[in-house]
Amino acid sequence: MALLKLHCYSEAEKDCTLAIKKDPKFTKAVLRRAVARKNQGKLQSALKDAHQMTILAPGNAAAIALHKQLQVAIRKLQAASKGNINSPSDIETMMRLKVTEDDGDTSGEEEFEAEEEKAVPDGK
Repeated sequence: MALLKLHCYSEAEKDCTLAIKKDPKFTKAVLRRAVARKNQGKLQSALKDAHQMTILAPGNAAAIALHKQLQVAIRKLQAASKGNINSPSDIETMMRLKVTEDDGDTSGEEEFEAEEEKAVPDGK
């Protein structure tokens, strides 16, 4: 969580990936990796993690919300490209460009983190 709060998304993703390799059912690591990937513009990878969370913890409100948010973002990018997106890597490339152009506004991140703390039980 500390790396996410520090906006060290690549490092957070790596740490979560190591934790998931040790324990594939470690829900906090799966959800946090999804958030790290989303913030790097890796929407398809984030969506896979969010989907995995909905399987591991079906009632997890933070995972459900993130899953929906990612689906909407991907659809919007596809619509904005007017059919020029042909693969998941195209979506991620477009999202990275958007993240790079972003004004740095992090509003909503604290709200998500608070929701995650309530929704993900300690440990697993």
